Amino acid sequence: MSGDHSRECIKERKAKELRRVLTELRESNVLVEGKKDRAALEGIGCPSVFTLCRSVEDVCRSLSSEGIKEVVILTDMDRTGDRLCSEAEGMLIAYRIRPNTFLRKRLSGLLNVRKFEDVKKKLDKFWSG
Repeated sequence: MSGDHSRECIKERKAKELRRVLTELRESNVLVEGKKDRAALEGIGCPSVFTLCRSVEDVCRSLSSEGIKEVVILTDMDRTGDRLCSEAEGMLIAYRIRPNTFLRKRLSGLLNVRKFEDVKKKLDKFWSG
């Protein structure tokens, strides 16, 4: 019985942290790799999602011109995503926009997401299981 109770406590703590992360994401400007990622993030209630469909510098310049001060970077958890995350982080700083990479790692860890286009499916599975 204590094993079941322990698993329940872990799931409750994870759910609480996931709700906190989702609230923060929904209140943030989010930068993703492509259209599928954008659709998935919009599908979980993120209203301000930008894609890296142009050069990283063009996107960062555009965000700066809109007066955006902070951006959550949610590139995929693979080699290309890591490279894009690093490039976007440097470019955002150059345009005086604060990059947030913590939520990328945190959301990936909580849901075991490697590609953020899968985030809605992973969330649905978490809440139903």
